Amino acid sequence: MVSITNAKFSLPASDGENYKLEDFSNKFSQLLIFFYPKDNTPGCTGEAKDFSSLQENFAKKDIGIVGISPDSVISHQKFIEKQDLSILLLKSKKAYSLSVTSLLFL
Repeated sequence: MVSITNAKFSLPASDGENYKLEDFSNKFSQLLIFFYPKDNTPGCTGEAKDFSSLQENFAKKDIGIVGISPDSVISHQKFIEKQDLSILLLKSKKAYSLSVTSLLFL
């Protein structure tokens, strides 16, 4: 678990909107952000489907979930439709190389 209080970002999302961290802090007490390299790859698809299936359980605990990858918003929209995902996906400006792929932001 990583607590970040001063992180700033504004990223385009699969729903056509741009999101800042504070947009989520107004909705949830915590936000789980998972980083993944590419839409529609086996590992990333499994991870996104798992988070989608658990989204309601997390919401009951006041935790939001978003995924972030460098793929385009259009790619995210197709990924969500093809895999029947319920989570919001954000487009990063560049790929992240992280040893930890899922972080919980307070």
